[in-house]
Amino acid sequence: MEQYLDSITESAGRIADALRTGPLDAPVRACPGWDLAELGRHIGYIHRWARLATLHGARPADDDIEAPPPAGDLADWVEQGAAALNSVFAGLDPATPTWHPFPVAKVAAVWPRRQASETLIHAWDAQDAVGGSRSLDPAMASDGIAEYFEVIVPRIISRTDRVAPKGTIEVTSTDTGLRLVVVSDSTGVLLEPTATPEASLSGSATELALA
Repeated sequence: MEQYLDSITESAGRIADALRTGPLDAPVRACPGWDLAELGRHIGYIHRWARLATLHGARPADDDIEAPPPAGDLADWVEQGAAALNSVFAGLDPATPTWHPFPVAKVAAVWPRRQASETLIHAWDAQDAVGGSRSLDPAMASDGIAEYFEVIVPRIISRTDRVAPKGTIEVTSTDTGLRLVVVSDSTGVLLEPTATPEASLSGSATELALA
């Protein structure tokens, strides 16, 4: 748990630094149509939304989320939202039943991990937008890769009409030792370490997480 809280704080700080550096209308390459200010509004909203969902074990209503401030005040708003989120996560029992929108076990442990991954990637986005130093912590990037296949891919499939390609792929991080064998078949997308891969994907944890 602690590594997720630390990562959220660090990543939110990097986003806030980018917002203070600007320009706020800098485009965000990985999110077509967004500029840096929109990214700040997004992550600030998501942190507040996840905090309420964790506290109450239910989907928050849009009206319950604090409206973002003027663009020039977004940096402080982002840091405040991350701190409030972590204050809830700090006292969390990971096994506590909860609500979340992902087709995995409805336990509270999903939330800190999800928000750490979300904030980590958007910190890279923010720094990329302003031409700053872009980096991902390799350990957190590795965890985010696993979370992508465990949580996000099933979510994408469940909420859209997309059909996952069928097959088995091995995903290997060259700098952290991560190895995943992802099986996609008629039952869904699962991690099966003993399955025989038909294809492979390898790279640094940062390269894989960004991909």
